[in-house]
Amino acid sequence: NPKDLKKQFVNDILNATMPAALRSVKDMALDGSEAIESDFDELVRIFDEKSELKYDIGVDTMPPIKWKTPYQGMEVEVKVFNKPELNNKMVAKAVLSTRKRLAELDNASDREVREGDLIMMSYMGVDKATGEPLIELGGQRPKQFDTDDDSIVPGFMENIIGSKCEEIREFDVEFPDNFSPARYRGTTATFKAMVHQIFEPKMPPEDDNLAKEILESAATLEEAKAFLLEAVEKEAQVKDDELIEEAIIQRIGEISECE
Repeated sequence: NPKDLKKQFVNDILNATMPAALRSVKDMALDGSEAIESDFDELVRIFDEKSELKYDIGVDTMPPIKWKTPYQGMEVEVKVFNKPELNNKMVAKAVLSTRKRLAELDNASDREVREGDLIMMSYMGVDKATGEPLIELGGQRPKQFDTDDDSIVPGFMENIIGSKCEEIREFDVEFPDNFSPARYRGTTATFKAMVHQIFEPKMPPEDDNLAKEILESAATLEEAKAFLLEAVEKEAQVKDDELIEEAIIQRIGEISECE
C-alpha cells in the first residue's frame, strides 16, 4: 500500500533526524518534553522523495532564574523525626498499643477520663480564623480513641483528660509545622468534643508472651522491639527527607526569581 509505505518513510525520517534537530537545545530542554508539533498525516500527504521534509519540534525549557542571593552554601532549618529518643518513644507506644489491643475493658463511664483510658468520642473542628469545617480530620461519628495516642493533632487529648461522659469540651489547638496534610500547618483550630463512654484497659504484662503479637517470628520481646525500631527509623527518615526537600524548595523560592 503506497500510503502505508509513505507513513513508514516519514516515521523513519523523523526518528533519524530528531536527535540532530534537538542537539542545539539539549542543554536547556526538559527531559521528555520534546514533541513533534507538525501534523503527522499532513507530513505524509506532502512527502516527496525529491523534496525536503520540514517539520516543527517543540520542547519545554527551564525559565531563566535570577538569584537574589547566591545559592551556594544555602542553609535550611528542619525539625527532624529520626532521633533515637523519638524513635524509642514510638516503639514504646507501639508496644503499649498492642497491650491495649489485647486488654480486657472495664466500663468506667461513671468517672472522669484518665490518661491511658480508651474512650468512645465524637468531635468536630473548624478553622478558628475562617470558620471552615476541618472535614478531613473526621470525628463526627463516635469512634474509639486511645487517650495515650495524640494522633488527631498534638495537644488534643490533653483537653479531654478530666472530662465526663456527655460533657462538651471546646478548646483551641494549633497544628504543628510538620502536620499532614500540610495545608493545616500553623492553623489554629477550634474543636468541640464529647466523650460517650470510658473504658479502663486491664492489659497483659510486657513480657516475651507479647512478642508474637507484634511479630510472629519473634521469640522474645526484645527481638520484636528491634523489628519495630528498624521500621520506625525507616519511616522517620522518609519524613525527614520529605521535610528537607520541602524546606529547600521553599528557600529556593525565597532567594530566586523566574522570568
